[in-house]
Amino acid sequence: MWDSVGIIGGISLPVLGCWEITGHYKDEELSFTVWVTLSPEQNAIAAEPSEATSEVPPTRQATPHRIHLDAETQSKKLHYKVAPDLPAGAEEANISRTVVLQAVINTDGKPVELRYLSGPPLLAQAAIDAVEWWRYGVALVDGERVEVDTTIEVVFPPAHD
Repeated sequence: MWDSVGIIGGISLPVLGCWEITGHYKDEELSFTVWVTLSPEQNAIAAEPSEATSEVPPTRQATPHRIHLDAETQSKKLHYKVAPDLPAGAEEANISRTVVLQAVINTDGKPVELRYLSGPPLLAQAAIDAVEWWRYGVALVDGERVEVDTTIEVVFPPAHD
């Protein structure tokens, strides 16, 4: 039999992705992980052409406006971050732990068009793999969503002993 009953009224998550949620009450703790995606209905709506896009000829789709933000400014908009995995052999190679990527943050806050710029080539793919999961706040110009051209610095954590 339950000693007490609890109700979660609602949780607002700012971006899609994997979330760990922890609640505390007195000396008890409850943690759980959820993966937030679009519902089948939302996916269907997103896939349907809207009236605004149906007027655009199929050979010429409208592209979102794109602005440039420096890495420091864009990093302040980061909402969700996955730490990169240090590839095998990187610890023994005693290499720098920072990789710089060129990226476009799309109108949903997802990094796309990731391209390696600098840092140890051994870490490039691991950096890209991690950043594909990152999510940023949406950039707005005059109330409309825009893409952001930026660079992203990926710092690898020290290896665990």
